[in-house]
Amino acid sequence: MDENEWKKGDRVAALIRTGGNARYAVIPSSSLVHVPKSIDAAEAVCMVSTYMTAYQALKMTLDSEEKKGSKPFGGKKVLVVGGTGPVGQALVQLALKAGAEEVY
Repeated sequence: MDENEWKKGDRVAALIRTGGNARYAVIPSSSLVHVPKSIDAAEAVCMVSTYMTAYQALKMTLDSEEKKGSKPFGGKKVLVVGGTGPVGQALVQLALKAGAEEVY
């Protein structure tokens, strides 16, 4: 979403690296995602926390050249230990979206 599309009162979640348990914070609009009214605030926080943890775990496994591609896991096989938990399920989904050939 373009920063000009944000309006005062929009429900958002922030994608930040360090603690974000704050009522007020200054965050660039590029680090925000829209939270639909149908989603409870607690659910939004859990989704952001879960998927950011999974994303960071996947990113840590890549070298600097692999990180540059649009499909960094293209053709690779990925093992997810604990794939039945929330972060594990997010890892499976993100690895497949990143081009993994197979996820175990």
